[in-house]
Amino acid sequence: MNRLSTVYHVASLAGGPRRVAETVLAALLEREQIRLGTTGRLYLTPLFPPDPLGREAVGLFAGRDGVPVAELVAELALTPAVRAVRDDLAGRGLLTRPPPLKLLRHVLAPGRPTKAGRRALGEARDDLSLVSGAAGAVALGGLRVFLNAHER
Repeated sequence: MNRLSTVYHVASLAGGPRRVAETVLAALLEREQIRLGTTGRLYLTPLFPPDPLGREAVGLFAGRDGVPVAELVAELALTPAVRAVRDDLAGRGLLTRPPPLKLLRHVLAPGRPTKAGRRALGEARDDLSLVSGAAGAVALGGLRVFLNAHER
């Protein structure tokens, strides 16, 4: 059985490392572990995330008072925690492995969902235990789609 185990796995299959990073930020915002300021910068709150991806994101704030969303997405997409999600999917046969090139190349060409990966993603779309709330919306449609829906 190839059921996806986290919303981050869904995001990886749906949009790659950048989508995973966007989903992590959406989850942190939902849990009030970061806040979005009026200038479009993200700020830490006193709440600490329990998951490795959330902790990785929070660690990127080190010594900075507010980080632009796009900057944090780009940095988080390159982290070992995000690569671990991709590697897990590839190890389960749900994502092709990219050729062993430079790290930046892995972000630009992260591998594609296999037939089994596309099937697992299709099943996940209806699984509200995986894709509910802001994090689920971002995992499936991206941060821009989510923000555009909330501007209306």
